Amino acid sequence: MGAYTEISAAIKDASKAIQKSKDSDLRQKAIDLQGIAMNLNMENSDLKHQIEILKGQLAEKNQMALNKKSLCRFQSFWVSDEATRDQIEAHGTPIDRDFLAHIYCPKCLVERNQLVPVNGYGSKENRLYQLMCPVCQYSEYIEFNI
Repeated sequence: MGAYTEISAAIKDASKAIQKSKDSDLRQKAIDLQGIAMNLNMENSDLKHQIEILKGQLAEKNQMALNKKSLCRFQSFWVSDEATRDQIEAHGTPIDRDFLAHIYCPKCLVERNQLVPVNGYGSKENRLYQLMCPVCQYSEYIEFNI
């Protein structure tokens, strides 16, 4: 049985005994005590919810820290790892969406401490390919040797 359930049961028992009493001040105090117990229960529930949110945020930060350790440079941008960088360079333009998900904005990484995947614009015929951050709008053209 949880602490709230035990407290609530004790208050109900006391309230029943107090209802038999003719003391109206004592009855009011019992009602006030029930209200306090309900407020404490709601606050406890809210705090448990906040703890779950914070646990999720901490897990995300820990995952981001792990991801940052494997980052490597791809021209002025960052990519998730060396193998991905090599695949992007071998593939050329246009950069596949699967690869774009692993190319990160250098400005957001430094200024916001966030790994933000970029968008890519260009064509197969063009050696220049534009990468743009959807968050901060940082943009740069990269060149491929076709």
